[in-house]
Amino acid sequence: MRALWQQANYDGDKAREALEIETAERACAIAKDLAPYLHPRLQSIELDPGPPPEINVRIDVLVLARQIALALTLGDQRLIGSG
Repeated sequence: MRALWQQANYDGDKAREALEIETAERACAIAKDLAPYLHPRLQSIELDPGPPPEINVRIDVLVLARQIALALTLGDQRLIGSG
């Protein structure tokens, strides 16, 4: 299953531009058949085929500015993304 999924997504070490659908479907079919044995509790969960729920992200600009200022003051390169 994992080898088929890898093959569907990658051509050797290079990522494919598009998923190889037939190979991915074979991998998914194997995963579906194995799931009850590997994850017994998942049998009782029904898949909602609808679109995923909307995720709202709110960025507080003032808080972000304070975090950037603090990072610059402390010289923490990990926080400001350079270096």
